[in-house]
Amino acid sequence: MIVKTSAFEVKLGGSKAVDAAARSLLALEAKVTLQRASELRAKVVLTAGDTSYVRPDGVMVVAIGHLFI
Repeated sequence: MIVKTSAFEVKLGGSKAVDAAARSLLALEAKVTLQRASELRAKVVLTAGDTSYVRPDGVMVVAIGHLFI
């Protein structure tokens, strides 16, 4: 059975909070086994901001308002 996972952090603060959350998600990815890391499909920081984008390190920053269309 193939399992696909995603990791999320929710931050209400500004860019420093997003940076800290991204570092935390990348550290989590580094701690898990290679098999688990390959199953990790997305590292996402949910924010109260108004912009969604993908950082150069691959972490997605998603404004919570963009989840509702």
